[in-house]
Amino acid sequence: MRVVNDRFKIERVVCAVDCGRAINPNLIRANIEGGIGFALTNTFKSQITFANGGVEQSNFGDYPLLYLVEMPKIETVIVPSDRPPQGCGEVSLPPMAPAVAQAIRRATGVRPRAMPLPQTVAEARALAGDAAPGAKGRA
Repeated sequence: MRVVNDRFKIERVVCAVDCGRAINPNLIRANIEGGIGFALTNTFKSQITFANGGVEQSNFGDYPLLYLVEMPKIETVIVPSDRPPQGCGEVSLPPMAPAVAQAIRRATGVRPRAMPLPQTVAEARALAGDAAPGAKGRA
């Protein structure tokens, strides 16, 4: 990740997957790439908000999506295996937000603790003001 005009830019993601014997490597790569796009959308943009005792979002049309121009270069490593084929499902989702949060911490010194994560340095630094004394980031 690097900072471009005060905005965080994820430039490259490497994801290794051990899904047993790879029957269709291109499908595995597509699954991983789609999962990373979905994970980055959740990391930076998805939020459920409430008003008047109910959820404001009615369906997926109310959720902002990651634009193609925001997608990083993705390198998928399929670990060679003689094990029977297994699913590769959504293995790229769980590690994305913690990895991005750590990159933001390294870039700003602020540890974001709530999603969506800040998209700019200014937003990240504003979180430091929201934290309890001695802590950095939202609790």
